Amino acid sequence: MRRGTGEPRDDVKTEITLERILASCSIPLVYPWTRDVDGEVYWDGAVVANTPLGPALDAASDRPLTEPMEAVVVMMTPWWERGDPVPPGRQQLPQDFGEAVTWTLDWALLASFRENLKLTRFYNARCAAQIEAGETPTFRMVKVVIVAPEAFLPVTRIIDYDEPASRQLIAMGYDAARRAFETHFPA
Repeated sequence: MRRGTGEPRDDVKTEITLERILASCSIPLVYPWTRDVDGEVYWDGAVVANTPLGPALDAASDRPLTEPMEAVVVMMTPWWERGDPVPPGRQQLPQDFGEAVTWTLDWALLASFRENLKLTRFYNARCAAQIEAGETPTFRMVKVVIVAPEAFLPVTRIIDYDEPASRQLIAMGYDAARRAFETHFPA
């Protein structure tokens, strides 16, 4: 959708197809791209928007702006905010080529999310100021909940599909979700 107009974009295809599902596994330099029946080429969307917060917020564009929104962002990379304690093992620089590649890939994948989060927080501040001034908000208040592991995963992990490693990832994801939800939704 085009922001502000709600009109569909001509350059964005929204239907889910088998080719697009397969393309989500087409990791550049690891697996080949996927071609659809029209010959169009697809690669994993994470290359451009690993955590597409903007499209998630656009999904609520038909809801009243006074209705708050929660967006749960699940990442495979550690996340901490400025001022948070530095996680164990983060005080040192990468110690080998594999660690350097892992950090580089994670930073590249997080770049679009950082910008979307920064923009969301800006709009939240504007919304709060409008409400405080007694005005009708022109922006939606969005609570962003980030679910992230505590440690970096080696870059080679994206092509390791054995059962013990997969079970470890599931356990890590469960722990990360539990921590995030206990923090943001205490009950």
